[in-house]
Amino acid sequence: MTFELYDHVKIKRNGVAGQIVDIMEGKAGTVYTVESDTKGKRDDADYPSEWPMYDCKADEITKM
Repeated sequence: MTFELYDHVKIKRNGVAGQIVDIMEGKAGTVYTVESDTKGKRDDADYPSEWPMYDCKADEITKM
């Protein structure tokens, strides 16, 4: 499945819903940075902050 910036997605591993805010193409493939729709720090975030963010591969997210 192809994803684009600002697509609304759900992360399979933790159920977090959010938007794709960055797409990186690298040697390991495409990585999508997903910003959570829910405000509040989470311990499982790749980038913990007021609005947690997660790095995900295409097979780790689904469109909502």
